[in-house]
Amino acid sequence: MLFIIFGSIDIGKRELIWKLKGYCINWIMKSISHHDMGLYDNVKNIYKDQLKVECTECRYRIPCPNGVDIPQCFTLYNQKHIYNNMPHLTYI
Repeated sequence: MLFIIFGSIDIGKRELIWKLKGYCINWIMKSISHHDMGLYDNVKNIYKDQLKVECTECRYRIPCPNGVDIPQCFTLYNQKHIYNNMPHLTYI
């Protein structure tokens, strides 16, 4: 739905885009029950509590001068702690 709306608008009309974005967010928020939103928040908090490194993979510190893929390292580190299903990963 968002691609159809935004695809038919001139990109230069930022105010209209922000207004449509607001309508979409309001529509989504109104379509989710308080109970479901509470469940979502609980799951989100449980997941967030298990993260060792809160990395959004923004790639701000890329490229690393030593060639290290920093976001990938954080992702693997978090997955090792959350899912504990990566026996091929070892601690340094």
